[in-house]
Amino acid sequence: MALKSALNREKTRDARRHQILDAALDSIAENGLADTTLATVAKKAGLSQASLVFHFKSKDALLTEALRCLNDEYDNNWKQALQNVGSHPVERVCTLVEAYFHKSVCSRKRIGVWFAFWGEAKSQPTYLEICGAGDQERCDAMERECFRLLEQSGQDPEDAPDVALMIDGLCDGLMQSLLINYKEFGRKDAMRVAFGQLARLFPVFSEMIAVQADKALAGPKRKAS
Repeated sequence: MALKSALNREKTRDARRHQILDAALDSIAENGLADTTLATVAKKAGLSQASLVFHFKSKDALLTEALRCLNDEYDNNWKQALQNVGSHPVERVCTLVEAYFHKSVCSRKRIGVWFAFWGEAKSQPTYLEICGAGDQERCDAMERECFRLLEQSGQDPEDAPDVALMIDGLCDGLMQSLLINYKEFGRKDAMRVAFGQLARLFPVFSEMIAVQADKALAGPKRKAS
C-alpha cells in the first residue's frame, strides 16, 4: 500500500508539473517572456501561486524547464518521424522537412514561444545551450541525409553542410511567415513551398519529392509524438 501511495503521489506531482508547464507556454505566447510571471502562470494553471512555487522556486527555473519541455517535444517529433520511414535519402530529407511543420509542434502559439526564447538566447546562455543542442542534432541529421542525396543524384556531396543549412534556413523563414501571416499562410502552404524548393535543389529526384509532398499535404499519417 505504501508503494502504491507513493506512486500515486508521484503521478500527481508529474501531472501538476505538466499542467504548470503548459500554462507557462500559454502565458509566454500571450504576454511574452518579460511579462510572464509566476502569478500569470498560476492564473493560467488555475492554481495558487504558493502551489506553483512548490514545484518551481523562481521564474527563471520555470521558464528554463518550459523551454526544455518545448525542445524535447520538438526533438521527439522529428526523431519519431525518421524512425517511421525507409532508408532512401529522399524519404528522409522530406520527412525532416515535413516534421518541421507537423501540427503537434507547428502551431502559432508554439512558434511564437520559440521565437520569444530565441530572442533572449543571446543574453541567456542557458536558453542558447538548450536551443542550440537540439538544433545541432537535427542539423546533423539533415546534413547526413543531404550528403547521401547529393551523392546519389550525381552532385557534390561535400556541399551537404551548405545544402542542409539552406534547407533549415528556408524552414525557419517559413515558420516566421506562419507566425506573421497566419491568416493567409498556413502549414500546408509552408510545406508546399519547402517541397518545391527541395525539388529544385535535387532535380534528379523531383518526381520522388513530388510524391512525398503529395503524401505530406494529404494529411497526418501518424500520431503526434
